Amino acid sequence: MSLTSPGDIASGQNYRPTGVDVDYRWRCQDARGRDVPGDETVFADQTEAEDWLRDSWRELLAAGVDRVTLLHNEAEVYGPMSLHSS
Repeated sequence: MSLTSPGDIASGQNYRPTGVDVDYRWRCQDARGRDVPGDETVFADQTEAEDWLRDSWRELLAAGVDRVTLLHNEAEVYGPMSLHSS
């Protein structure tokens, strides 16, 4: 749910200012650091993005993804992070 009133912050509701994108997405790369085309899923928050990765990392690895970076809009939140077990 997207809310536009700062008063909604105090009520404990999610607040999303009008006209501001607060999207998260994963940049997927191969072992050479090249972007791997594929899933362009955009998430409303970091937790949603991380939950998706927890459920999808095996499929990404099978599709040739070696590492991922979490982006908030275009800024790197963290990564690159290997999908291979340590």
